[in-house]
Amino acid sequence: MLRHRRARQRRHCWDDCATAFLASRVTGPWLGLPARVRRRGQVAGPRTGRGPVRGPAGRATAGYSVAPAHRGRGVASAALKAMTSFAWSIAELHRIELYVEPRNRASCRVAETAGYEREGLLRSHQEIGGIRRDMLLYAAIRRTA
Repeated sequence: MLRHRRARQRRHCWDDCATAFLASRVTGPWLGLPARVRRRGQVAGPRTGRGPVRGPAGRATAGYSVAPAHRGRGVASAALKAMTSFAWSIAELHRIELYVEPRNRASCRVAETAGYEREGLLRSHQEIGGIRRDMLLYAAIRRTA
């Protein structure tokens, strides 16, 4: 009984966190594409493209997260593919970047499955939890006719 109650509390916490995350997305010159991915009636994860569409540079940054109980089922890959497809409807956008920690192999697979290509390693690129981290750079480039 206690285990079931804790699982339910974690699920509700995830739903609340997902809702708060989606509510915090910025509009304006930002590409904000929030989507709540549902699986069997539960929120599987907020998925969002985020980052400024940088005028002449034409770049945006993608990101995603998936509830632990729904990982490994293609949710993130499908959502990233859908976001990327939609993003190409923005004429000024030519490049979408995705940063992944090298040890996060599942996220590397998501990027590759969604058609992103690995471009390189950015050493000491980002601080997470007070520690500088390397990041792999993946990118999707708009196909020209």
